[in-house]
Amino acid sequence: MIPLLFTVLIILLVFSVIAFTSIPPEAALFGGLVALLGFGVIDLDAGLSGFSNPGIMTIGLLFIVIAGLQNSGVSAYLTRIVFPSNTRSTGALWRLMSVSATLSAFLNNTAVVAMLIPVVQEWTGRRQEAISKYLLPLSYATILGGAATLVGTSTNLVVSGLLREARPEQWSGGMHMFEMTSMGLISGAAGLLVLGLFSRRFLPVRFPFQAAVSETREHSIVMRVADNSPFVGKTIQGAGLRHLKHCYLAEISRSSEVFPAVASNTTIAGGDLLVFVGSPEAAVELRGIPGIVPAENSVFELELDNRSRQLVEAVVSTRFPYLYQTVRESGFRTRYGAAILSVSREGQRVSGKIGDIRLLPGDTLLLESGASFEAQYKNHRDFFLVSGLFNRGLPDHRKAPVAIGIVLSVIVLAATGLLPIFLAAALGAAAMIISGCIGFSRAVESIDFRLLVAIASSFALGEAIQVSGLGQHIAEGFTAFSLDGRWSLLALFALTVLVTEFTTNNAAAVILFPIALSVAAALSHSYLPYVMTVLFGASTSFLSPLGYTTNLMVYGPGGYTTLDYFKAGLPLTLSSCAACVAFIPVFWPF
Repeated sequence: MIPLLFTVLIILLVFSVIAFTSIPPEAALFGGLVALLGFGVIDLDAGLSGFSNPGIMTIGLLFIVIAGLQNSGVSAYLTRIVFPSNTRSTGALWRLMSVSATLSAFLNNTAVVAMLIPVVQEWTGRRQEAISKYLLPLSYATILGGAATLVGTSTNLVVSGLLREARPEQWSGGMHMFEMTSMGLISGAAGLLVLGLFSRRFLPVRFPFQAAVSETREHSIVMRVADNSPFVGKTIQGAGLRHLKHCYLAEISRSSEVFPAVASNTTIAGGDLLVFVGSPEAAVELRGIPGIVPAENSVFELELDNRSRQLVEAVVSTRFPYLYQTVRESGFRTRYGAAILSVSREGQRVSGKIGDIRLLPGDTLLLESGASFEAQYKNHRDFFLVSGLFNRGLPDHRKAPVAIGIVLSVIVLAATGLLPIFLAAALGAAAMIISGCIGFSRAVESIDFRLLVAIASSFALGEAIQVSGLGQHIAEGFTAFSLDGRWSLLALFALTVLVTEFTTNNAAAVILFPIALSVAAALSHSYLPYVMTVLFGASTSFLSPLGYTTNLMVYGPGGYTTLDYFKAGLPLTLSSCAACVAFIPVFWPF
């Protein structure tokens, strides 16, 4: 009884930490592992079993394979495929969803979204379309497509590894490449139909990316009011700063105060920082005004035609090492060699001094940097997305055919059963490095070790659910409420979706897997329909930005709020649930 109570308390604590604190999920899950070991709920072998699981190691290798593909300039090909000339808005949406869903069936979802976000940004900016109508459907489509094959999402690989351990006599080689494809095609088709016809109607009309670009096409020039300036004590109107020819006064910064909407009767003080926005000629005009001088260490002037500088948009990832620190505390400019011009959160520019803004996951940073910044940090773990806005060089396609050939080879070797997926991925990763599609150091950086730790730590929670008897108690609850047949699948699907939104898709799959086995045993059913319900339920993360990495990736660039995810994701969740409950018993009978 004591191990059962400890297991319940630790799982509830882990869920609460993930849902209600800023502690990263991998830290909370690893803490749960340590607690379970410390209280003796599981032994050391069980606690560390996740770190040697073939599914986890396969995911790590596939990160390198996909990074090599990203490194080869494939996004230019995708632009022509997704948005050919004269594409209309409705057709563009359907093409985007179809292409992203198809790609995500064979490539990592995160990589697909990372490659397509700049494509969507460029097209919507050129057409003056609301990018918010496209990015969330992009994320949702990749989630739907990823569930269709073994390599489409890390969740499927994790469940395959769990089956291999739980039923080695039947699944010694893990799941087949297309084990879940029939169900995935039905669920995906239903989801895309709902997404294109209904969910899109609930999405807002926002232009965060286009607005940021339009603001930066003009100079933002910072001038300081000298202590002996004749303007000290005068109003903006009285100083003649209200009706300048080439610019306007947008903001005044004074000590710890910021006046973002400057009124004409605002009094000027010595040392004030005046932020002017205007054309390049403004620099000459302002320097001709006595009493104001260029601010020291100004980072605001944007030389868009200077090839030594570049405007870049970067989305802060959950692995950014200075999360929740201010820009000043992080030493961003020194560490990254780039100046933050603005920070956008939920589609709105964060007001106040740049140096005082605390950086959060999903924040979209508009940067002025050197020309090498995009190449250096494009696949870096600190950012979900790095996209140059201007002076973007032509992609280097020399390695693209090689990278595409390697990816196709991995897929064919795994799909035909010539090699286990682990060996196919290992050969693919080695080929990417040997062929020069990606350097060794970049390959190591591309591996999301924090994700791997989170998944591996989740195995300890799943093991504790099994050995403590918690899974058996939950299964008895199913029988007590007569949740038999499809009703049991419905309840298990709903529980999996709930856990996914509070943790992550991979953690939910690991935690619910032993419960699925227990429910099947209690009802004297085959375990496969219940395992597949967990597999698809864990991939049905549409209700919040936190349940799935791709949802968080589009959060900032799309200008979304959490409510947007719920409104657009609820119809998708219901359609996926209905499809799974109806058809899973057809493909995997009770």
